[in-house]
Amino acid sequence: MEIIDSKPTSNFLKGFAIVTVLINHFLNLHISIDLQGFSNLFVGIFFFQGGQATSFPLSRNCSMSFDLKRTFVFYFQRCLRIFPLLWIAWAFEYFIRNGDLTPWILTGFHTTGHYWFISALFQCYFIAPILFFFLTKNFSRTILIIATIFFLFIIFWMMDFFPALLLSGFDFIHAKWRGIYFLHILFFVFGLSTPFFSSKMESITIPLTNFGISFCFWSGISFIIGFMAIAKIYGSTSSFFNLMFLIGPVPLLALLCVFSFQCLPTNRVFSFFGRISYSLYLFHVSYFLFFRSFDLFHNYPYFETLALLIFLPVFILFCIIFEKFGSIIYRKFQFYFFPSSF
Repeated sequence: MEIIDSKPTSNFLKGFAIVTVLINHFLNLHISIDLQGFSNLFVGIFFFQGGQATSFPLSRNCSMSFDLKRTFVFYFQRCLRIFPLLWIAWAFEYFIRNGDLTPWILTGFHTTGHYWFISALFQCYFIAPILFFFLTKNFSRTILIIATIFFLFIIFWMMDFFPALLLSGFDFIHAKWRGIYFLHILFFVFGLSTPFFSSKMESITIPLTNFGISFCFWSGISFIIGFMAIAKIYGSTSSFFNLMFLIGPVPLLALLCVFSFQCLPTNRVFSFFGRISYSLYLFHVSYFLFFRSFDLFHNYPYFETLALLIFLPVFILFCIIFEKFGSIIYRKFQFYFFPSSF
């Protein structure tokens, strides 16, 4: 097993994903065309990258033996990364919405709106240590078992085998992505598995220049978006095309992620946004809603768009500050509770 240091590529992919989320949510608020579901696909990059990044701490703590104390340390570290900024983002949005926001979000367990991603990510982190342990013991068998359980679950779900109460519980914790239960966990496992098959792919060399890598990446993105656009157009009248819109691009995105971590594309602009992607994701809805709350902009929507663009650098600056604050909190608590890890 080989753990690859691909942080620049991770930041690039996260930057691209968060930019698509910002653009998609902005357009959803300001134009009447149905664009739901486009950026939701690229959120999958966060699941894949999260799995790939999680392999670093787990390779140190939970690979050779399953240790409850080390597992607790892993969970504690994930909570330190997620909760401080989540609570601040909730407070901002609670104020902007005049209290119309559920406090369940503070738990990270049951969330609403764009915070669904937090619940889904926690589900991935919850099972990550035990999955990684079994992957190190027998990679092929573990992948086969996971895939079999997943597809059997989907088959039984489509046959209405499970009781409604159980599915309601899954819906309560937002266990769906792209309309499929636990698909995000499968995507996370795919990212978590990258260290195991990366060594097997060392013999596969792709003789591409930086321009060639960028061309292949953006061609892949264009193909995925085009595929989704066609499926979206015909999806309103055809259940098949609707299914293709939801599920069809997922394996394409998975292949693009594998290609990216193999060829390591980078871009300074997207990498910058990738470094603050968590803060951008948490606070961007509050930023949009803040300007929407002014009565003046209801009559002059173009002024609202102009104001959003003018104050965008200020918003980005605040996200940089929040990201640094989150890192300070993480290091302080990490040093206080686990000084041996420094």
